[in-house]
Amino acid sequence: MNVADMLSSAAHSLVPKQLPAWPLRCDDLQLPRRIPVIAFGTAPFSVDTAPGVGAINRDLIRICSRAIDAGLLHIDSSDSYNTEREIGYAIRETLIPRDDLYLSSKAQLDWDHIEDSIDRTLGHLGVKCLDLYLLTIPSGAPRPSKEQSEEFDWVLECAGITPIANQLHFHDYLMHRDKGFVSAMQLLGCQIMVFDILNTVRKFRRYPFDQLLDKMARKYDAPRQNLLYSWVLSRDLVVITSDQDPHGMDWLMRTPNIRMLAHDREYLAMFGLSYLGPWWNPRKDDIIPQYIVKPLDFGSGTLSGSNLPSVTSEDSAVKDSKGKGLAVDDEEQGTGGRRAEASRQGQRNPSRQP
Repeated sequence: MNVADMLSSAAHSLVPKQLPAWPLRCDDLQLPRRIPVIAFGTAPFSVDTAPGVGAINRDLIRICSRAIDAGLLHIDSSDSYNTEREIGYAIRETLIPRDDLYLSSKAQLDWDHIEDSIDRTLGHLGVKCLDLYLLTIPSGAPRPSKEQSEEFDWVLECAGITPIANQLHFHDYLMHRDKGFVSAMQLLGCQIMVFDILNTVRKFRRYPFDQLLDKMARKYDAPRQNLLYSWVLSRDLVVITSDQDPHGMDWLMRTPNIRMLAHDREYLAMFGLSYLGPWWNPRKDDIIPQYIVKPLDFGSGTLSGSNLPSVTSEDSAVKDSKGKGLAVDDEEQGTGGRRAEASRQGQRNPSRQP
């Protein structure tokens, strides 16, 4: 066996257990593609310089290598992050075969020269192709819009081709912004990737949602953040996380195995809908109650159907909107098996959330 064969054999022996993957829509004669359900995002490590300029971030190389070794083989970047060189170093250091990786990047800095931007990204990563390439904030909107559905409609009109994937800022307190947008895109065959999922507990820790997650963490014997990730996966979304902690990365690999009860998932969604975040209320740095969600009894460590959440409206203005957009699932299930049901529900009522 020559040196090249030995290195190839060693690389294959280092490939960790891989995460599940969602199927991607296939247009024309494209081969079937799948996208890992959890991605390691490098946005928090962004450097405000031109792509490829500045000193190499050795810490980021180590973090990316650790993520790959842990099994997070979907790495997300952008030309605006200036992290692609470090990802390239990590890929070479870990000896992971290119075919086992899922690499996504974005164009944001040089829209007038997309091909040059792609070539520059490939050079920094040290690879010949990307698995997914996104356009950051692609809008043909003639005016600013707060409605995601309007922005997406303008994109469809301009592009003529339904995007195969879309990245969104998403967490529990952003449920009001959804308004069926996520399920509508899913019905069009657009895979949704979401980031900033943990903002619910990082920015608003003093609120009851924090206490709710503590109780659920004890019930499921899992970290709070992984319960939120599991909730997102149950909606057929891709999680983008930047967890640097080795223990946290190990837990990420176990997240798809967390089986949250259907009414627990529903309760998390309802809890998010029960508050207005800083995007919809006058107190822009705070969240305010929209209506009261009566707490469930976690004392026994289990939740029964008789303990499903009930809602008390605080005023007639919110009474009509209470409970809208909730997908009620009567069966206990994990990350799989929900795509077909969501599609059927969306066809019956496209305004419903997934």
